[in-house]
Amino acid sequence: GPCIVRGVPEPGDLLMVGDATLAMLEKESLKCLGVIVNLDDLPRLNDAELDSIIVSIRSRMDPGSLVLLADRVDRVEELSRRCVDLNLDGVLVDAASLDGAGATIALPRIGMASKKSGLAAGGRSIMIQLEGAVSADTIVISKCAGIDVVVSPGLEGGPEVVDGEIRGILREMGVTSFSEVNRSNLRAIDHGTAMQTGLRLAGLERPLPTWTRRD
Repeated sequence: GPCIVRGVPEPGDLLMVGDATLAMLEKESLKCLGVIVNLDDLPRLNDAELDSIIVSIRSRMDPGSLVLLADRVDRVEELSRRCVDLNLDGVLVDAASLDGAGATIALPRIGMASKKSGLAAGGRSIMIQLEGAVSADTIVISKCAGIDVVVSPGLEGGPEVVDGEIRGILREMGVTSFSEVNRSNLRAIDHGTAMQTGLRLAGLERPLPTWTRRD
């Protein structure tokens, strides 16, 4: 897949831009798949200020190029809303600052923010950035949770190993295509995970009451 870079991009790359790079963007440096505007690397902007920056970037890009927003997972609700309101192509949620349980903690919050804002329903891409090499399990779980792209420095075992492991997981799940998996395929293996994520506990047909009652 494409790489996310902070320097000179190849045609198939996504260019991450922040405070230090915005002023230096030129048309030649924007001949790529698209741009990710990193809100965590910019001064606090209101929607009008952000929109003016995006209009300026778009004016130097080829037609059809992507524009996405990035921010930390603790600001995913605002990130999702802005993406929809400004009619952008998607979001990159940075969960790399979390510990090894980053995906477990981040995925439910991303899912709820996406549903509230209409992010996924509008056909926009949702990407999550994780720290360290990711496993086949993490990729499949992320896909089940509605994530389109997992961003990481590498894969555990390399592309061919992970591809084979994903195929094995799909066979165990009884699905034939990666595109078929969704949240209904996930189960929490312990009570703590079920409480944290809202997933059904393995062996139970419904989510825990904490997630279903309307207090």
